[in-house]
Amino acid sequence: MNTILSPKLFAIDTSILGKIAKDYSSHNQSKRKKALKFLSTITDRGLVPLFCMHHFQEILQHDNDSVVSDRLSLIKKFAQVAWIKPSSPQGLVGSIIDIQGTEISVLIDSPNIGIQKLISEVRKELISYSSGQTFINSIENELLILRELNLFETQKSKSVSSISHVTDPKIENIKLSDLHHSVLKNPLEIDASIKLLRETLKQELANRGDKKLVKQDEVIDEFIQLVIKDGLKMYESNSDSLYNKFINSSGINPDEVNENITIGDLGQYAIFKKKVKIIARSYDFDIEKAFQIPPNTIPSWFIWTEIDKKT
Repeated sequence: MNTILSPKLFAIDTSILGKIAKDYSSHNQSKRKKALKFLSTITDRGLVPLFCMHHFQEILQHDNDSVVSDRLSLIKKFAQVAWIKPSSPQGLVGSIIDIQGTEISVLIDSPNIGIQKLISEVRKELISYSSGQTFINSIENELLILRELNLFETQKSKSVSSISHVTDPKIENIKLSDLHHSVLKNPLEIDASIKLLRETLKQELANRGDKKLVKQDEVIDEFIQLVIKDGLKMYESNSDSLYNKFINSSGINPDEVNENITIGDLGQYAIFKKKVKIIARSYDFDIEKAFQIPPNTIPSWFIWTEIDKKT
């Protein structure tokens, strides 16, 4: 009996997709030939491009109508494409919310499921296939309406993406238990720390931030104001210890964590809980059971955190 092989899916970075689309629509026959060769190579190797809503958010935020049209038209040229189904019948294309929501739902129902079985179940639930032409024709009008409504705010996403990767390893690696014998900084120390943070952010944005991000100084100022606002809560007079105040400031109950984990671990867990709360709005699962799932057993979460460590 012949084994039925699953299609080999791959996600094309939108910047690469843009370059291929530019070549495909070029009057330069050499460039057009390169784009055609790419399309035929994909088909010949049995590769199927996979798309999610994030691809279209990046495509549709381009200022040039012709560029948007060329990129959507290129997707139509693929003999076969795959895409993530949205959880809502009113949705167009799914996103990371749908991937993680499905992973969490499966893990709640089958907590002892193996990783390969989990991935297989999620893939079976979420991935749809068709020709590129059929796919884009089914969503193009709605996508262009969303673009006209200017729902894809580019600078905010670039700001979050650029700032979120800036960390201080010295602080990230401090154990929570160290907070038991720590004291709050005095005004002069706070001022010095803010100046150092500002310089660090400037350097990181220059070296690793999104090159299309405009008004970087404003982005930095806005972020620092948020840091100061949250930091001032630590100075509020109450009976809580510094240890409890710090953990509570992350939206976490001190009873939920072990004091031997690091500040970096606490931050990751706080992000995890916030994401689960967002995902729960679209999925009918028990949120308390979702919080009990070890984050590193959720494949997409594990991949994201490991990539984040390297960027």
